[in-house]
Amino acid sequence: MVPGNGNGHEDEAVEAEIVEAAIQDEAAEAMYPEAMERNAPAPTEAKPQRPYTPFVLHDLITLSVERRRKSGEALGPKLDNFKRAVVGNIESCFEQHADQARHLVVGYLLGSDDKASSKAWDDAETMALHRWMNATEQDGAWTVDPLACQEAHGVLAEAMACKGQMGLFEGDDPERPF
Repeated sequence: MVPGNGNGHEDEAVEAEIVEAAIQDEAAEAMYPEAMERNAPAPTEAKPQRPYTPFVLHDLITLSVERRRKSGEALGPKLDNFKRAVVGNIESCFEQHADQARHLVVGYLLGSDDKASSKAWDDAETMALHRWMNATEQDGAWTVDPLACQEAHGVLAEAMACKGQMGLFEGDDPERPF
């Protein structure tokens, strides 16, 4: 019985079955079904070591974006410059089809094909991707962290497998499609 619940039925017993519900991101599951399967690697307690797997990198980028949004970090008028830098940095990791590769990698990491284009990135997403690339300047030339490029290739392979596009660029070297 629920005493004094204010609905005029204080003497009636209320019975309810407790139901556990899992919220599923149907869009992410449709785009990347393998990534959403139960057999995907479980998060570990220990800090992962680089190079990160595509699953771990996706989670780390997601956490970075959430943390930056929560803290209110913003690039302000520098946003477009940072977007261009991230685009160039990611594309520098790929020898062929760099634009398509970047779109697949970023779509996977940000969890949506709608976020594949830099035009759709907000400040937090741009900063998280920029930090991941860890580019450094020496003598006026920017160099992307080699581990970030290695991870980008792993993400690309996973994104293509999830989309069933392993043969997307069949005329190219199958060992290095990008």
